[in-house]
Order: sequence, then structure tokens, then C-alpha cells
Amino acid sequence: MSVSIDNDIKLFLPNEYEYMIYGGNFLFSKRFYEIAKRTNSIKRIDYKKNSNSIQKINNLIKYYNTKTFIFTSKLLSELKEDERKFFTSFITNSNIKFILIEIGSPTKFTTYIKSILNKNKDLIYSFSRFLTYVISNIQDNPFYSSNLGKEKEETHLADDLINELLANIKCTGIIKASKSLKTYNEILNYVTQQSKAALNLIYRKKPYEIVKNKSVAEWRMTLGTCLGKNINNKICDEIDIIVPVPETGKTYAQGISFSISKPYVEALYKKTEIGRSLDIQDKNIRKQFIKNKLGLIKSLVKDKVVGIVDEAIFTGMTLKEVSLLLKEAKAKKIYFLIPSPECSNKCTYNMQPSREFLSEKFNKKELKAYFNIDGIFFQEYNLFKTIMNESGFNYLCCFKK
Repeated sequence: MSVSIDNDIKLFLPNEYEYMIYGGNFLFSKRFYEIAKRTNSIKRIDYKKNSNSIQKINNLIKYYNTKTFIFTSKLLSELKEDERKFFTSFITNSNIKFILIEIGSPTKFTTYIKSILNKNKDLIYSFSRFLTYVISNIQDNPFYSSNLGKEKEETHLADDLINELLANIKCTGIIKASKSLKTYNEILNYVTQQSKAALNLIYRKKPYEIVKNKSVAEWRMTLGTCLGKNINNKICDEIDIIVPVPETGKTYAQGISFSISKPYVEALYKKTEIGRSLDIQDKNIRKQFIKNKLGLIKSLVKDKVVGIVDEAIFTGMTLKEVSLLLKEAKAKKIYFLIPSPECSNKCTYNMQPSREFLSEKFNKKELKAYFNIDGIFFQEYNLFKTIMNESGFNYLCCFKK
């Protein structure tokens, strides 16, 4: 069965990826991808625990013209005998660069793979132990259990390791991670704050995940409902339809729709599944990404007063494009309904790329003119704080006044 993609999307989707990370659902690999994709052309391939998954690697490398293949020793420890044979053959017969991320003491198979790597072409980056906030569906994270190990053991912050590896990604040979400049307790505190960041609940987590005996979708609907109850009654009467920005805006919009008794309409849609825009650091690339990602069913918004719902405003690029689409479709009026407070601070715990936020250039009153809309409503900070405290995702560094 052939798959067709809009021509404008084809122009944006990468034909090539410089890097491919295999086993992207392991702890370190997952966090590595989150950070690396901010500034590098990298493709994540999840390990599916079957030989067919591995046998597709060569085809993917050829298709994306990948020059560097990255994997971890944790992946190697999961491979079955038939998978190991294919993986060994793959390394032996490929001319691309390999990067092995060696974590902890090597197994017999890891030692063998190291022996067949070409030290003049490939890179081995090794360290003993790390902590990260991410949750994996294939590997337990000791941070979320009581078994963190002894404080005396050499421990690294995953983010520090990843930044060092990225700085040396063009190197070859063997590199041992630099000694951590943070103490064990400093690392533990850092990861704890990452794990409690409000951004996890409002954006990163899947709607079906459970938090404090409630789904993430329910928490988001609660935020939407609370915002809806605090919107001026005159504006609520004016609004004809509530439209979410896909995908995260959906459950928030459902909560607002319920609270103000106005129809929920998915007039905006993703043209194709090309990922999420928050983690793209480069301004121009992110702008083009958003432009090619979003589509609008014009007939649903023409001559309507539209309430647009997105989870937050950081750089404002997504909503700027939404505003342009709605203007072209001849929407009667446009209101932005944001179920989080204004984002006024850059994240101090590396939960999103370092970049200029809209709040650094415009105050709340100026945003209306910037977006060329009829009004904008944010969640009241203290109410947001109360809900986040209840959820446990109560680190609000991005939103603190």
C-alpha cells in the first residue's frame, strides 16, 4: 500500500539524517534523542525485540543516507542470539561510522563488539552510571525506585554526558566521560526537579498515562475547565466554536468547551505525522516546520468567532501561524485560550531548548496586537499552581512570576 504525502510536506521532511540512534526507547538513548534533535539531524529508531527490527536497519540507513549509527551497550544486552549475529554482520560489513555508548561494566558481547569496531573510524564513549528523569517502556529507571545505589559510586547527570558526547561526536577512538563536576546529591536534586516539571504534565506526557490515579487527559481537562470558568461571560457568549491546536490542545479544549457550553470543533489538523515542534531550537527551521505541519478546514471557521486552545505560549510561532490561517479563512473573530500562565522564564533544568521566549519581547497587553487577534486569556497563576501541586508536577520555573 503506497502512502502519499502533501507536496509541501515533502519539501520539508528530511531526505537525509546525519545520525541514527537505534534503541531509542532505552533510558539514555531516549534522553539523548530529546537533546540531540534540538541541533542535529537525527532519526530515532526504537528496538522492537525481534530480528526483523534489526534487519531493517540497512534499508533505513540507505533510505536516509545516514552517515553515523549510534547505539548503547544496554541495547546489546537485550539482543538475542540470532539478533547478535545479524548485528555483528551489520557492523563488520558497513562503511558508516558507529558510535557505541558504553554504560557500566561491559558484557562479553559488548567487549566483542568493541573489538570489531574501527578505532580510526568509530567512537566508543564510556561512563559508569547516570541519572535521568525519563521513563522508558523497555528499561527500568532506578531514579523512580528506592534502589539508587550507593552515593560513593561515580554517577553522572545524563544531560552532562549527552552534551559532552555531542561536543565530541565527530571524534574517533575511545573517550571516557569527564569526571562530573556535580556531587551525587546535586545530580539527584537536578533530576528530581526535571521529573516534577510542569512541562511534563502539560505537554510531554501521553494523555492515557496515569498521574495520581487520574489520566493525564483528565488533568488537562481540569485545567481547561478552570480556564473556561474564568473567561469573561461576554466573551463566552460571543464564541461560536472551540478549536484545539493538535495534538496537545485537544483535551484542554474539551474542558473549555464543556465549561462554557460551546461546540468543540477540530478545524485544525496535522497534515502528516512529522513530530513535535517544541524541541526544535533553530528559529527558522521551527517556523518552516510549523508552517508545513498545520492545516485548517476553512469552511468550519469562516464567519465564526473562534476560541483557539494551545497548552502554552513559549515562542508563539505556532499560534502566529494559526492566526494567519484563520485570517485567510475569514474567521469573524479570534480569541486565544491558554490553560497555563504566561511563560516568563527560561527553563533552568534543560526541559526545553534555550531560545528567546515571546514574553521577553512583548508584555501581555502587546500580545493581542502581535498575534492580530481579538483577545487572549491565560490561566491564573495561583490556580495553575494549585492544580500542579495536586498532580505532583509542581516545579513551575518556566511560569513563576
